[in-house]
Amino acid sequence: MRWVLVFIVTLSACAQTPTRVSSHRVQTETSGPAKSAQPAICPSFASWDRTGTKLISSQDLLAQQSGTVLLFFASWCDQCGPQLRQLSTAFGAEGQAGLVVVLSGERYGKAKAKLDRIEAELGRKLLVVEDGSQEVSRLFGVCEENDVETACSLPAIRVCGDDARQLLALHGAQEDLVAKIQAVLPAVTTP
Repeated sequence: MRWVLVFIVTLSACAQTPTRVSSHRVQTETSGPAKSAQPAICPSFASWDRTGTKLISSQDLLAQQSGTVLLFFASWCDQCGPQLRQLSTAFGAEGQAGLVVVLSGERYGKAKAKLDRIEAELGRKLLVVEDGSQEVSRLFGVCEENDVETACSLPAIRVCGDDARQLLALHGAQEDLVAKIQAVLPAVTTP
């Protein structure tokens, strides 16, 4: 009987451990660029903008600039706000890379107050896409799920080149964040 109880407890613990949901996940580090034997591909996705009226595709985002910085953000994430301010300042609307805020597990209404404050400080609107179902977050390996729960590691950053290669994957607070991102972005040539 004791062995049966130990088996059930062990099985229960395994069922609560998050598992990978995709095989494209690249090695991530908290201190530097993602390194992989083969370049990772940024998965294709389509998601609604903050108004829920415009469908935004990843192909359209990647085609607009030489690089796209995706910041996976949630209103409950304490480190997400400071990272968003830092990235918004470095990667403005007319810069080398576009910045996209992905609301991981939230609809815009829940994060609206926090985003409104940040946008007021910056004096500009940000490109925000909803990921209420966390499908985009799972595609990029930011969230993992099993039968019991979904676990997300926020803040998370993914940098994609215009050729859809994933250039960088970061999790958590980062020192020299902007420099790390700029180091992997393709050089921009001016006409």
